[in-house]
Amino acid sequence: MALYSQEAEARPPTTAWVDARVPPGVEAPPPDFLLQVIGQFGHPSSDSCHRTLNTAGMNPRPPPGAGLPLESREDSARWCRQQFVLSGWEVMAGPEGRPLDPARPQLHRSPLPPPGVPVACGGVGMPPLRLRIDLDRLDPVWLDVAGGSRSLAFFGPEFLVEVGEEPRITTPGGLVLIDGDVIDPDRGRPGLAVCPGGSVVAFSVPVDQDG
Repeated sequence: MALYSQEAEARPPTTAWVDARVPPGVEAPPPDFLLQVIGQFGHPSSDSCHRTLNTAGMNPRPPPGAGLPLESREDSARWCRQQFVLSGWEVMAGPEGRPLDPARPQLHRSPLPPPGVPVACGGVGMPPLRLRIDLDRLDPVWLDVAGGSRSLAFFGPEFLVEVGEEPRITTPGGLVLIDGDVIDPDRGRPGLAVCPGGSVVAFSVPVDQDG
């Protein structure tokens, strides 16, 4: 069975999909990769399963019981038996369906509109973003968000990963991003435009500096 690992709001409207649960002991798949997965419905743990609200990364945390259905343990277990639970996965292709090339680490590419077309960005009051680069990972670039959450980093076509003693992300205009860089999502930095949108943050070169 093939499964896209990506955020729900980013799924193409024609893509058939099923939610998958990742149990303890199974590594979480990289987002936006095409995967071959192994798993099952009616997982053995379903009979003792009980739904709870995942508050990881929520700030402020919701009050106890918020967002939970009023249901018996039997109803909760029935819901759990209907969930697809991963037992393993294998990467078939990288971001946007591109073949993996270990010698050329891939960035997620941002489908930004043409220059001059307005883009709806969030991020007002969003905590600082810390860029992380680890070339030993299948998905080597991501963003740690203050408070414990993580965001997916998307980049325009002008951004490249340079492999070396200290890997970095560069542009032809001389912009350099390294592991650990802290970025203000509201202000960006000179030569770098930032567009937060939910769990995805898009980076681009400002229009007046493009080219």
